[in-house]
Parts: sequence; structure tokens; C-alpha cells
Amino acid sequence: RQAIILPADTLVIKAGKTWIFRVKNNTAEQVLVTLGRRLGQEIEILSGIKVNDVVVLEGAGFLNGGDKIAVKAAKTSGAK
Repeated sequence: RQAIILPADTLVIKAGKTWIFRVKNNTAEQVLVTLGRRLGQEIEILSGIKVNDVVVLEGAGFLNGGDKIAVKAAKTSGAK
């Protein structure tokens, strides 16, 4: 099974629900997600986003759905 693992800081909790911001056409799209296991500072995402989706990694707590954003390349850890 292929898992989506993201830093816990990417999550936004509003009204008791957990959200992630996905990027579409330089616009923030608020997406409801279902969480799986927590692995230290990382969280498994069971549903709501796909493997190739671009998500907001920093500053998500300051966004609203529909906000225009600029996309920067994420730093990678070099993991294979």
C-alpha cells in the first residue's frame, strides 16, 4: 500500500475537523482529510488528497480557501 506522509505542521484543525491546503492554479484549496498513524512529527493521510497533489507545507494556518498563493519548490531530505 502506498502511503501519503506529511509533516504534522501542514494540518489545519478548524471546527473539530482536519484540513490540508492543496494548490490548484496558484490558489489554496481547503481539503478535508482523514488521518492515519502518527510517526513522530509526520502524519499518514488516508484520504482527501492524492500522491501527486501539491500541498501547502508552511503557513497553512494563515490561509483561507480561494487565497492566491505563490508556489516554491519544497526542500527534500534526499530519501529514496
